[in-house]
Amino acid sequence: MKPRLVGAAVGILFVAIYGATMLPGVGWDDTPELALAVECHGIPHSPGFALFVLLARVAKVVGGISGARAATLVAAGAGVAAAALMAGHLAARWGTALGMAGGICLGASPLVWSQATHGEVYTLNLLLITVVLRLSARPPTARSALGSAYLWGLALGNHPSAAAFAPLLVPYVRRHGRSALLGVVAALSLLTVLPLRSQQKPCLDWGETRSVEGFLWLVSLREFRVDALAGRLMAGGSLAGTMSTGLAFLKSAAPPGVLGLVLAALPAVTRGRPLVVLSGLLLAVLTALTGGGPDVLGYLLPLCPVIILIASEGASLLPFKRPVAASVFLAGSILLVFPAGPPLDRSRDESAEAYQRAMAAQLDGRGLFTDSSTDLFLMLHHAYMHGTEPRVIYTPYLGHEWYRRTLDPRIANLLPAEPDPPYPLIVRAARAAGVQPVFTFSDLPAGARGVLVPDGWVMRGGAYDPGSDSSAVVQWPEALAGVGQGGRHRALRAAQGGQLLAAQAYDARAASRLAGALKTDPTNRAAWHSLAALYARMNRCEHLVTSAAAFLRCAPWSAADAEALARSMDALHSPCPAATSLAERLAAAHPRRMPLAAHAARRALADGAPRAALRILAPFDQSGSAELLNLQGVALTLMRDYEHAAGSLRRAYALSDRANRAPIGANLALCLRQLGRQAEADSVVASLRPEPAAGEP
Repeated sequence: MKPRLVGAAVGILFVAIYGATMLPGVGWDDTPELALAVECHGIPHSPGFALFVLLARVAKVVGGISGARAATLVAAGAGVAAAALMAGHLAARWGTALGMAGGICLGASPLVWSQATHGEVYTLNLLLITVVLRLSARPPTARSALGSAYLWGLALGNHPSAAAFAPLLVPYVRRHGRSALLGVVAALSLLTVLPLRSQQKPCLDWGETRSVEGFLWLVSLREFRVDALAGRLMAGGSLAGTMSTGLAFLKSAAPPGVLGLVLAALPAVTRGRPLVVLSGLLLAVLTALTGGGPDVLGYLLPLCPVIILIASEGASLLPFKRPVAASVFLAGSILLVFPAGPPLDRSRDESAEAYQRAMAAQLDGRGLFTDSSTDLFLMLHHAYMHGTEPRVIYTPYLGHEWYRRTLDPRIANLLPAEPDPPYPLIVRAARAAGVQPVFTFSDLPAGARGVLVPDGWVMRGGAYDPGSDSSAVVQWPEALAGVGQGGRHRALRAAQGGQLLAAQAYDARAASRLAGALKTDPTNRAAWHSLAALYARMNRCEHLVTSAAAFLRCAPWSAADAEALARSMDALHSPCPAATSLAERLAAAHPRRMPLAAHAARRALADGAPRAALRILAPFDQSGSAELLNLQGVALTLMRDYEHAAGSLRRAYALSDRANRAPIGANLALCLRQLGRQAEADSVVASLRPEPAAGEP
């Protein structure tokens, strides 16, 4: 079959697949912003995505569809074209079977598939880099130099991750430098659309690019330069985070068999096409160093065609026929897509639109203050589509003069010109301007996205206190008034996010979030308390004791606090002598609190410290609590004081109800046998047997 027909067949296949699974409307992350930019031909965040918005705008006008649908169609069309071009290229070199298998493997990759079915920019970069890779296999001519440089320039203007593929232009620059330079300049000239559109004052004008300063701020990525200079590693700020993200990419990018072919062919490809390998490595390194956040896998999307190209070289080295290698591609793709199938189908995903409607209804004329760009653009998109007043303020950009000019002057003049002003200052400024504020935060876990904080709720110790009233805002510590993004205000929000993660049983992530918050704000009692409970659930003795001791240093603490800590220590599944001494201290501070004593005594018994348990239970010698008397009897039994143990256990047995009689009776029978009173022990055991039902022998 001719290579063009192979590419066309693969393209038709993915038109059907992506068309059946694409998002019907607006989605999460950057999709509402891009949809809004398409609606009014506006300018989204850095670097402006001029090419993507222009293509989607054409699709919207020609097709008479919504901006969200047009953006999704551009993303899907780019994914289809990339798979078709890859299939045609491989078919021309290695035959029909391997060409079709390679194209399907690229298009059916869960990573490519997921990006092609909603309105994001990454598949457009995938398409442009795929064409550049295909051209790089040909001998360099003036024409190919112009074309490759032009396509690379378009990719660079669409997303900065394309900079990693600059080595592919080296052969063209050496032989046809002028043509290559002309191609890059012609491609980047498309960015002049940004200031021209800004002159029309569209509904979205990020950075006000009609000024030279605003244009340079947007296209130079100064918006994200702080993150880049911080040297954050992929998705976690650590080497472990980088490795985790790398594994997630490999699992979603290509099947294990294809990755095996990559390893087999890597030495040969490094000798034959070193610039391709170098570009792939550069993309991985640059993505790791600049930080990717939630979009990091999208940044790595151009690695997928690199993997397929190298794997096809590996298939040529196999000692069997290429159709067998093609079956490895196809079978691996099926096995990779099958478990990821349901999440790849976005055709019924209306969660973002439902959230958008719910938030708009809850706002009901109030002002939304948020540091979540998703919430910001969802609400701006909703306001534009329904012709209502937005009243949404993005707090991280309050320090930018251009952004303040887009706000209601009554609020902008009262808010401090700094990123993320403290919560109390925002509340006071909003109220002074006659606006009732509502807040959302981006550092909440995904399951708690859109937790609205109504007017009058105040963050205390990292949690929201719904019992407080509006006067609590005035009582907020004035020391926070001058604290910016890195101070206690940010720590409180991080702690609150950790507590929500803990509520969803994400223990390790919650502990990391809380520990990070406590480094900034070590006096946060609620955070220390939550961290101690987490370490108890994770069965980490030393960490639990350290957190509990830090909590107790944050005086004052109540009997309820002491009981909660003792309950956490009681939950440990392994010995922890340090916890026993801490539990004894808690019980001594509140000597008449029975539940506290019970938890503390059980902790002491679990750690093999019966004397400590008896000291804890001493104030309750004459109590009428079966639970405490049973614990006292167990402690005396461990000390081999069987006579006194039997007395305590007899009293506990007499006071016990049906629910807890069995364990107390078992303890009493054991103690009686140690005293040689076998008949009495047998009588106790017999009384524990359930009575036969009516009609049974």
